[in-house]
Amino acid sequence: MANKRASSAPNPLRAAHDSRKRSKASELWFRKCNHGEALFRAYLAAQSVVPAAEAAAFWAALRRPLPITWWVHPRAPAEFARRLRASAHAAPAPWAAGAGVWQASLERRALGAGGEAAALGALLAEGVAAGALSRQEAVSMLPVLALRVAPGSRCLDVCASPGSKTQQLLAAVAGGASEARRVGMVVANDAHPQRVAALLDALGRHGRSASELARLVVTCHRGEALPAPARPFGKRRGGGAGFDRVLCDVPCSGDGTIRKDASVLPRWTPGVGNALHATQLAIAWRGLELLRVGGLLCYSTCSLNPIEDEAVVAALLGRAAGAVELEAWPADVLPALRRRAGLRSWRVADHADADDDDGDEEVALRWHASFD
Repeated sequence: MANKRASSAPNPLRAAHDSRKRSKASELWFRKCNHGEALFRAYLAAQSVVPAAEAAAFWAALRRPLPITWWVHPRAPAEFARRLRASAHAAPAPWAAGAGVWQASLERRALGAGGEAAALGALLAEGVAAGALSRQEAVSMLPVLALRVAPGSRCLDVCASPGSKTQQLLAAVAGGASEARRVGMVVANDAHPQRVAALLDALGRHGRSASELARLVVTCHRGEALPAPARPFGKRRGGGAGFDRVLCDVPCSGDGTIRKDASVLPRWTPGVGNALHATQLAIAWRGLELLRVGGLLCYSTCSLNPIEDEAVVAALLGRAAGAVELEAWPADVLPALRRRAGLRSWRVADHADADDDDGDEEVALRWHASFD
């Protein structure tokens, strides 16, 4: 995985098939092997990831630009909040009532077009620098919201870079003024020094307060080998030693980022998700080992692939042998958010040559075991 610059997050799928490092002849062969949209469509259909009745709307949505979204810090100045409400192009997200999540009614490129749109862009930049808001994709906000972090909690962000979720955790842990005396902490970890640098850079750009930064510990370890604290947290009411909340937003194929990264879909192949499954499982398992009894762990990816999602969760539950239970999405968390239960069955596939024995030259998938 390679960053274009320190502040950008690497994409394993792009790095696995970087056309800039390939000759023209090998690129033509790469296309002939049927990586890409046809393969991805066939894979999702066979896995029943997208119901047939919703397929057309799903693929149409993947071609629409992502909306501009952000969350407002609980302690943002009242005057800044007033100016935000006065904008004609910004409003609270309808699916996140009461969560401080906002959405713009225009595309990103419009922010530099002048007039009220440019004024909103300037206001957002001002809010970021002052620590009053954080620009973040809507889907990226969900894991921390699902964790329901209380002020004073001890949290672990196992794969923290580029830092948007870490900032959410810090805001929740620091709490309001009445919670200033509560300890609380966030351990933000990442495996790669370059990604740790990106995390620190993001924290610096977003004007985090001294109160929040005093609760932050940044580490650099492989997630699956993250050491336990040298001095384990003491027992407290409601649970024993360990972190209260653990977030495992693991490295993934990134096929859920198609709307913002046009290079993902033409190069899609199931092999990347298959290769990452073991690492994802190891990271999540280590997160469980560091979680206190009664605590919550959120496992998340930027992938639609059940091999990276449901298959990892199922493996965790099987390995835990009853010591861990799967929590349903809390009814009181974002009740207007459209969601559905995960898959209960999935299949494993790899990529076959275009001239495979079945003679299918349009879609080249070789299916293997099924799980239920």
